[in-house]
Amino acid sequence: MWFRSQAKEEKAEAVPPVTVESSQEPASTEKVEKVKTKATSGRDNQKYKFENQEYGKGPLVRAVVAAFVKKSPKTTLSILKKVFPDGLLHRYGVFQELKEAKKLSGTRDRYFMKPEQVIKLKDATIAVCNQWTSDNIQPFLVEAKRHFTIK
Repeated sequence: MWFRSQAKEEKAEAVPPVTVESSQEPASTEKVEKVKTKATSGRDNQKYKFENQEYGKGPLVRAVVAAFVKKSPKTTLSILKKVFPDGLLHRYGVFQELKEAKKLSGTRDRYFMKPEQVIKLKDATIAVCNQWTSDNIQPFLVEAKRHFTIK
């Protein structure tokens, strides 16, 4: 008799885990959805208007530097470093000579280095950094707004 009641208990115990697992599936789905939402909501995709075009942060910096050079075609590396000093973006600088940019980038492109993206100065070829966030672009914007209108 003891075996029969134990067998009934074992059968009863075997059923609930199946029910528990199926009731947990929606909870885990909800958790995945929250993670996806959180990951996509943290990115700052703010656009800036410069010379009647909209730009993201990195492309804006590149466009401003290129416009400055176009406006003053005799600009040298040392003059441009005075206008947009490396201190405006710690670690990488606003721009670097192409060889230095390749060295600083390592295995990841941290500068705009495609042939159509590099900027030729009177005495050097430079690449503009693409490592801009909503916080670290603020000092650059202050300096850029001294020369151009940016909205």
